[in-house]
Amino acid sequence: MALLHVNFRSQALQLAMGMDVIIPEKAQYPTPTERKEYPVLYLLHGLSDDQSAWHRKTRIEEYVNGKDLIVVMPTTHRAFYTNTVSGYKYFDFVSKELPAICASMFPISTKREDTFAAGLSMGGYGAFKLGVLCHDKFAAVASLSGAVDVAAIMDRNTSPEFFSVFGENTRGSENDIIAQLEKLIAEGASLPRFYQACGTEDFLYLSNTAFRDRFKDRIDLTYEEGPGVHNWDFWDEYIRHVLKWLPIK
Repeated sequence: MALLHVNFRSQALQLAMGMDVIIPEKAQYPTPTERKEYPVLYLLHGLSDDQSAWHRKTRIEEYVNGKDLIVVMPTTHRAFYTNTVSGYKYFDFVSKELPAICASMFPISTKREDTFAAGLSMGGYGAFKLGVLCHDKFAAVASLSGAVDVAAIMDRNTSPEFFSVFGENTRGSENDIIAQLEKLIAEGASLPRFYQACGTEDFLYLSNTAFRDRFKDRIDLTYEEGPGVHNWDFWDEYIRHVLKWLPIK
């Protein structure tokens, strides 16, 4: 596998951005008859991290070695994968602009059945948000220790930073993935598969089990838990579970 560091400008954000990409080395210089399009996993970071976190703090490059998979790890700052009330279009960036940029640079399949997202903490929220709001584009999404209920977080959080992202009326909005998922279920929408894992000592454990209990019999949801807190030991272990769960070779 090759690890690429990519710097580019986002038109959606009007910012210089970066992403790290793990790509099969055989995909770099194919002949015309050998060219193929690879499934893609958008692997999202947490609140305090950047595009380098996954490959610096886990063995993700080793875990995907030999797989027909391209892994895209973008930076998204602290914006919760959201079009913020302060005016930054981070959800547009990650859901629309980033896939288009990646497809122009790498041999990535744009088919729904080949498109996946996963993330930890804030990135777990982002992955599920992609699966809900872009359910026609993603086949499977995975959350590790995810902040899956931002409406509840906002109910008890007075941080000015969070209000600059979500505003004051998160519950029921497009950023409330629980409310949006309920609407899609009621409409009979075609939903992706969901994977969810959380450590039993994690401070987000109760919100994750509440999500599980609410949706486990209503969507295609695989849930796992085990001893662990909100740290890289847990995420390094469970990203391997995600890769086994994904429909990839």
